[in-house]
Amino acid sequence: MQKLTFIGDVHGKIPAYRRLLLRFTEPTIQVGDMGIGFSKTIPLDEESPMDPKDRWFDGNHDDIEVCKKSPGYLGRYGVTQEGVFFAGGAFSVDSFFRTPGVDWWHTEQMNQYEMMEALQLYSDTKADIVATHDCPRSIYPIMLERRFGHTNVPFYENNTANLLDMMLDIRKPKVWVFGHWHRHMDFEYKGVRFVCVDELQPITLEF
Repeated sequence: MQKLTFIGDVHGKIPAYRRLLLRFTEPTIQVGDMGIGFSKTIPLDEESPMDPKDRWFDGNHDDIEVCKKSPGYLGRYGVTQEGVFFAGGAFSVDSFFRTPGVDWWHTEQMNQYEMMEALQLYSDTKADIVATHDCPRSIYPIMLERRFGHTNVPFYENNTANLLDMMLDIRKPKVWVFGHWHRHMDFEYKGVRFVCVDELQPITLEF
């Protein structure tokens, strides 16, 4: 039996994130929106080196080019040493009000080639635990209902959510952890336990 802790969006609050990491002796994975690339976000290793056990992947509020140079960055998609499949990126619903290269980046979602590679890897891996920044498109109605109390909320169709739906259609893992929605939710859908983690919220799984 091993433990693995997942941590929600950080949004540039690096000191709080680093303090939170001190609570865990087991490996951790942060599920995107670290806030890397924003001018006010301090480097992850400014005060001390990052522990190799603490890793993360990108969300829609991260500059991929800066992420690649930052400690603990796992990449856009892949499989961790624990066997967790992860996939980053998402669509920013407020991108029209943001400034490219300052607080929004055109690489916020994987390109089509990356998505097809990620889909193939997911199919081959057969992971029991999945961690992504956003969630599959098919559970958007559940997320909207639980966050706003109804589903009559405008949203944008996007490639990332559709990719995650394709993954869910290919094979259903035991647990799917994600962030992005800034709420804590824990529910079952199609036999999968979906866990949405709020900002800087940790959840520990044993497997």
